[in-house]
Amino acid sequence: KIISRSSPLAVFQCQEITEQFPELDFQIMTIASFGDKEKNKTLWESFPQDFFTRELDEAILKGEADIAIHSAKDIPVPLPEGLSIIALTKSLDPTDAFVSVNKTKLKDLPAGARIGTSSPMRKKELEAARPDLEIVPIRGTVPERLQLLKEGEIAGLIVATAALKRLKLENEIAEILDFATHPLQGRLAIVAKSERKDLKALFSRIDTQFRRFRPRRIDEATREQYREFSLTISDFIWPVFLVEGTGIKEELPSLPGVHHYTVDRLLEDLKKYDDHCLRTIMLLGVPKAKGVDQS
Repeated sequence: KIISRSSPLAVFQCQEITEQFPELDFQIMTIASFGDKEKNKTLWESFPQDFFTRELDEAILKGEADIAIHSAKDIPVPLPEGLSIIALTKSLDPTDAFVSVNKTKLKDLPAGARIGTSSPMRKKELEAARPDLEIVPIRGTVPERLQLLKEGEIAGLIVATAALKRLKLENEIAEILDFATHPLQGRLAIVAKSERKDLKALFSRIDTQFRRFRPRRIDEATREQYREFSLTISDFIWPVFLVEGTGIKEELPSLPGVHHYTVDRLLEDLKKYDDHCLRTIMLLGVPKAKGVDQS
């Protein structure tokens, strides 16, 4: 049994997961979260971390559902006691998209045009890119936000590209923005009771969490100085591999969501992530050559 928010996007996200397991039978139950009901509350202000997840997590703890499927960036840190993230998918698309009347690009909008966004981070990016625009808070499902555009309430809005893709609304995109986005944007998180090792094993084939990091092929004395540990989005550690050069930010094929960075690009992104609750950044050096022990 899957518990999901009742929005069209949330249901599509559930289907995205279930389609990868055609051999299983799923039952999807929907519920309106606290955040779905309180649409008068702007996300520009302080709001509970479990704004969009509370009712879903309670359903799992009560045994009413086996798993909940969330947008990963909505996950509270830490999760309620007794719950764990059993799988984190690769991002469908980490970028932000600009949607506007007649597909006018952001730079071409007239001064004073009203732009809608629910995100404080997007608001900051907009203010930096176009300080002459009027930025207004908007809430609601993606179709509801697009309706505001069609009714002339706003001249444009910013939406996660992944959301538009999942809803088959890519044709609404005017342009992809070069904005800093949440590190988990476009990813889905599957949450279950921590004790459900069977579910963790079941969904392991779509799990991309940076799970294990330990030295290998080294002497026992050195090995004793290390311990094996897990890195998940609950820990909110951002592992970064530093490389020489300039202007480089490249995703590692073997570790989705983890990048090679040069120092200049890392510093550039760090300035944009001030709004995130990233408690730790782990800098991992890439050696120029393997040692004699091939490590």
